Amino acid sequence: MTDTTVSVKGTILLDLVKQVRKAKDLDWGDYLRPEDWEIIDGEIMATAWYADDFFYRISLAVYKVIGESKLEACFAYGNLLAYSMAEVYKNIVVPGDPATSIERFIVRRRSFFKGEYPDAEKNYFEQETGRVMFRIYVDTKVRGEEVAQVIINSILGTMHELAKITGGGDVKSNMEDHHDYFDLTVTWT
Repeated sequence: MTDTTVSVKGTILLDLVKQVRKAKDLDWGDYLRPEDWEIIDGEIMATAWYADDFFYRISLAVYKVIGESKLEACFAYGNLLAYSMAEVYKNIVVPGDPATSIERFIVRRRSFFKGEYPDAEKNYFEQETGRVMFRIYVDTKVRGEEVAQVIINSILGTMHELAKITGGGDVKSNMEDHHDYFDLTVTWT
């Protein structure tokens, strides 16, 4: 019998949990379960593993309650996450080389999941001078289209900001939704 449980590393939960803690007075009832509050009120360890269901619920909750269902908020969250990632995982950032930095982020991102998810993920990454494209396949039937959009926009925001952090000028980003996969493109001068 194979273990189909998927877990996420605490690293990607820390900022989400902080946002919920700062806004505890808001109405989270439609999105978070009582068992989620046990995790939120506890100590989140960056190196510990947590159920992926909690990650998807808290991501959607922050998007709905704090981000007011605006995908721009997810992109902005990704921008902030780029700085956290650069601080914690210093080897991601290659000054003057946005493409390598973004590729390292994509590789590191994969290590934040364990179980069936990383083994099943078949993404595609291409780079050329002043441009990267990351194709990420998403099973929207499992998590839903809305959660997929939240996660994808956050990833694109991180890629975009990493290009800026590492010296890219006039950074632009674009997402194309192909329903079972997304193409995330970042360009810079």
